Amino acid sequence: MNMLCSIARASATSALVAMVLAVGLVMPTQASAPVSPGRTSAAPGHPPKPEGLSWSGVADQGGTRSGAQGRITVSTAGEQEPASSPPTARYDRDDEESREIDGLPRLEIRLQQARFDPLVDGVTVLPALAQPSRGGDGTTYRIVQFKGPLREAWRDALVRQGATILEYVPDFALLVRVDATRSTQLDDVEGVRWTGPFVPAFRLASELVDDALAPRSGHRIDLVVRGFAGEDDASLRVALRAAGAEVGDHAVDAGGGAIVRATAPASSLIELASLHAVAWIEPVQVFTYSNAVARSNQLTAKEHVEQSYGLFGAGQAVAVVDSGLSSGNPATVHADFSGRVLGGTSGPGSCGHWADTNGHGTHVAGSVLGSGARSGSSPAANQYAGSQAGIAPKAGLLVWATCDDFSGLPVNPYEALWSPIYAFNTAVRTSNNSWGTAGSAGAYTTFTRETDRFVSDYFDMAIVFAAGNDGNDQDVDGVSDMGTVMAPSTAKNVITVGASENLRASGGYNPGGPCASYGECWPNKFMLPPLAGDRLSNHPDGMVAFSGRGPTRSGRLKPDIVAPGTNIVSAQSEMTANTGWGVFNPYYQFQGGTSMASPLVAGGVAVVREFFQVGYNHSATAALVKATLLNGAWDMSPGQYGAGAQQDVWRRPDVHQGWGTMDLSRTLVGSPTRAHTFWEVYPGLQTGQQWQSEVFVAAAGSELRVQLVWIDKPGMEATHGALVNDLDLEVVAPDGSVHYGFAGLVGQQRDRYNNAEGVRLAAAAAGRHVVRVRGFNVPMGPQPFSMAVNGHLANDVIFRNGFDPG
Repeated sequence: MNMLCSIARASATSALVAMVLAVGLVMPTQASAPVSPGRTSAAPGHPPKPEGLSWSGVADQGGTRSGAQGRITVSTAGEQEPASSPPTARYDRDDEESREIDGLPRLEIRLQQARFDPLVDGVTVLPALAQPSRGGDGTTYRIVQFKGPLREAWRDALVRQGATILEYVPDFALLVRVDATRSTQLDDVEGVRWTGPFVPAFRLASELVDDALAPRSGHRIDLVVRGFAGEDDASLRVALRAAGAEVGDHAVDAGGGAIVRATAPASSLIELASLHAVAWIEPVQVFTYSNAVARSNQLTAKEHVEQSYGLFGAGQAVAVVDSGLSSGNPATVHADFSGRVLGGTSGPGSCGHWADTNGHGTHVAGSVLGSGARSGSSPAANQYAGSQAGIAPKAGLLVWATCDDFSGLPVNPYEALWSPIYAFNTAVRTSNNSWGTAGSAGAYTTFTRETDRFVSDYFDMAIVFAAGNDGNDQDVDGVSDMGTVMAPSTAKNVITVGASENLRASGGYNPGGPCASYGECWPNKFMLPPLAGDRLSNHPDGMVAFSGRGPTRSGRLKPDIVAPGTNIVSAQSEMTANTGWGVFNPYYQFQGGTSMASPLVAGGVAVVREFFQVGYNHSATAALVKATLLNGAWDMSPGQYGAGAQQDVWRRPDVHQGWGTMDLSRTLVGSPTRAHTFWEVYPGLQTGQQWQSEVFVAAAGSELRVQLVWIDKPGMEATHGALVNDLDLEVVAPDGSVHYGFAGLVGQQRDRYNNAEGVRLAAAAAGRHVVRVRGFNVPMGPQPFSMAVNGHLANDVIFRNGFDPG
C-alpha cells in the first residue's frame, strides 16, 4: 500500500494539501479479527449515544441584481392575470438587465415552487406568500446567486459581509442569513449576479399548496416542520403554537435545524410558512415495508467470492432497521443468527421490544447475514454453498425494531437513529433499511435530507435503502413507469437498491402458488403484455415490474444498483403466523420486493468493507464502497423483453437498473486479465481545481471501467435535494479522445445531477489512460471523492497522483 501525499498551489496565497490513498490489487490472505466482545465507544467527535435509549440483549455495546435595482412587484386582479385568478406577486426584471444578459445562457433558480432566471423571467407567487417573514431577531434569509460556479474567494467575501451560509440553491446560488440592515451590501460582493428574499412560498412542499390556497373548513393536516439551523428550538415551538399548530414530537437542532411534528388547520399553512424561523413544511409521510439461489454464482456470485478469497463478512456488523428479529432474545433467536446478535432496541417505539411479530425483519436479516444453520450449512467449516445463508454469514447483527406502527423511527434520524447506531460499536458501519414512504414518488423529504447530512458528517457509514415497490404501469403501455422511487431512498449519499428477478421456477409466487405472473398478482397495476403475463422469477436480466424506478424529482438517477427481489427464501420468525409469499419449510419462507433485494446488497457492503480491511488494512468510506459495487455491477440490458417498445432496461446506467445488478465476483475477484485499483482523495477539490492519475491497460480490446463517487452535502427539501458539489470525471485514452462520466444519458456531455459518475470503455486501447476529476462547482468545498478502477491493468497501476491548480 502506498500513501502518497502531494501539495499543489491552489491560489497565489494558499496551498492545498491532499492525501491520496492509491493501491493496486492485493489478495486477502488473513482472516479479520472477530467483533470485539466488549462495548467500543465512539471515537472523539463521533455522535454520542442519546440518554435514555434502551438497548437489550447487548452482547457488545425583494430581489436585487448586483449593480442595478431589481424589484418584486405585486399585481392586482386584472393586471397580467385573468380576473378569476388570485392576486400574484412577481419577481421581475428591468429592461437594462435584459440587454446585459442577451446571448448568455440562462442561470435559473430551481425550487419546488418556482423555476426562473431572476434576470429574465417573472415568477408568480401569492402575495400572502411573498411577504417578508415575521418575527425573528432582525435577520433575514436571502438567496444570493453568483455569475457562475462558486469560487472560494466569492464565498469568503460573502461571509466577510456578515452572511451566514446555510444551503446551496441551484444554479450557483446560496441561501444565507444576514442582518436585515446589511442585506443590500450583499449586492456588491464580487461575483454576485442577483439577490432576493427567501419568501414563504419557497418554504412549502408542493403537496400542501392546494390546501394553503383553498383550505377546507375544519381540515387539519399532520406536518413535519424544520427550522433553519441556528434558530432557537423552543422559540420555534412557541411560534408554531401561536400560529394555531398543535406541537407533537420534536427534536432539537443538531446542526440542520430543529424538527417538529405538528398538526395544524389547513387555514394556518400560510401563517406557518411565514414564520421567520421556519425553513420547510411538508406533510407527514406514512412509512411502509417496501437465499440459496440469490447468493449463487448465477446471480450475486457471492459463492465465487467465498471460494476465491474466503470473505464472509467477519469483523463487520450490520444494523438492520426493520420489524425486529425472531424472538427478540439473543439466547433464543432463530439458529441462523445464534451467537452474532450484538444487541437490539425499539428506539422510541411504542412496542417496547425487538421481537419480530411481523416476519419482515427476520427475513431481511437472514438475507444480510443469516448463517443457513437450519438449511445444512457448516459455519465452523465456512461451508455455506447450497444453503439459505445470507451474503455475509459471519457478520454481527444490531437490531433496531421499527414496531408495526413505525413509532420506532424518530422524528430526527440524524440525532436519534443514525447517531446511536454509529456510536454503538465501531464495527457497525453498514445499515439496511427495507422500508420507506409509499407514494412519495421521487420526493426529497426532511428525513431524506437528515440521512444525507449524517453520511456527509460520518462518511464511513454506508446506509442501504430499498427503492420501494411503487412501480406500476399507470399509462398502460406495457412498461413500468418512471419516477416511482420512494423516499428516503431518494437520498444522494445512500445506496438505493431496486429489484431484479430471481431465478426460481417453483415455490412462492410461481405456478401452483397464490399467483404466478405480475398481472395475476397485481391485476390493477399490470394489465398489458409483456408485464401482465410475465413470470416473477424466470429471468435474472429482467427488472421486477413493481420495483421503484427513477429519476428523483431533482433528476437524479435512482436506483443505484439492483439485486434479486422475487421469491427469495430466507429466515422465518417464530413469533408470527405470517408466511409472506409462501412456506418453504418450518424455518424459512418465500418473500418478495425491493425489501428482499436491499439486504442482499447490504450483505455485499459488509463483504466489500471486509475486502478492504483484510486486503489493504483500510477502513473504506461509504463512497469507496459504493464506487466499488457500482463499478462491478452487471449490465442487464437489453433486459428480458429485448429491444423495442417494451424494453425494460436501456443500458448501464439507467433509471431502471441503475448501474446494474450486484455481481460480487466481478466486483472483487481478480484474474490474469482483470485487476482492481482504487483511490480515496481528501480533503478534495474546490471549484476550478483538478486531480489526475494514470492507469496503463496491458492489452488492447479489453474492458476498462472507472467509477467516481463522492459524498455530497445535503440538499434542501425546497430544491428536491439537488446536487450541491459538482465534480466531473474524465478518462483520456491514448489517442487523446476524452470520455466523460455519464456522457449521453442526460443528453449532455457533463452530468449536473448525480454524485456518481462512471466511464466504461468496452474495448480500451493498450497503454496510458489519464483519469481526471475536475471541480466544476463546489460551493461547499473542499469535496473529497473515491474512485474504483477495473480492467486489464498493468502490474504497476499507479504512476502519478496530484492536484493541478485551478
